[in-house]
Order: sequence, then C-alpha cells, then structure tokens
Amino acid sequence: RALTSADETVLVLPEDLELAALIDRPRPPIRGAVVFVDQYPERLVQDDLAALERELPKVVVIHPSDRTLWRQMFEIWMYEGGAYAIMQRFLDHLLPKHYRLDSTFRTRFARKHAELQIWVLKDRPIPAPAPAP
Repeated sequence: RALTSADETVLVLPEDLELAALIDRPRPPIRGAVVFVDQYPERLVQDDLAALERELPKVVVIHPSDRTLWRQMFEIWMYEGGAYAIMQRFLDHLLPKHYRLDSTFRTRFARKHAELQIWVLKDRPIPAPAPAP
C-alpha cells in the first residue's frame, strides 16, 4: 500500500481475492469479475487488455511469480481459458514495457517454495507543452 495512494489501482495476477483485499486498493477498470482460472470468460480478453493499456494499474502483484506454479493450477481446471490468455499477454507485453520490478518476497504456494513479485509503473515523461501560436 505504501507504493500507491488510496485511489491508485493494483492488479493481482492470478487474481487472489484475499490478497487483493489485504492490499485494499481499487482494481483496474476491467469487466471480468475475477482473473482466475475458470472464472474469467475468454470473450473479455481483448477489451480488458485495451482497458488495462489505457489505464495502466500503478502496481502489479504477481503470485506465484514462477509461471510453472500457476500453470499447474490452471491445468487442473481450464488451461487455456480467458484468465490464462489475459495473464500471458499482460505479463509478456505490458509488464516489461511499462513496469519495473520493485520487490520480491519468498512465500509458499501449493506446498512449494514460491515468490511474490511487486511491479511498479515506470515514471512517465511529462509531455512538453505545445508551442504557442
């Protein structure tokens, strides 16, 4: 919470409602109710990615950060559904382009050693004012 003001958004991937509640910050304005395995419909992926790119969350929390751990979870229910698609595209395209890794924390996930990563939006240059006519 120290990385955001009360009105700045935080995206948790895969979306863990308990973790999001502990963070206590608004989530980005996406239409999918929960970005988690079988809870997120594939038909929303394109519109939600566009919404995320228009209004990038200030912070992204990824847990577990090791994709093989969350892929194992996805394989149980719905491997290549909407949640998998939006996560892959966000993590592969938007995250490296717009964010810097702020911190990592050792955790446990499914009885294995894991890591939680916190990514913060890179500072954006302030556009120069238009020249006077």
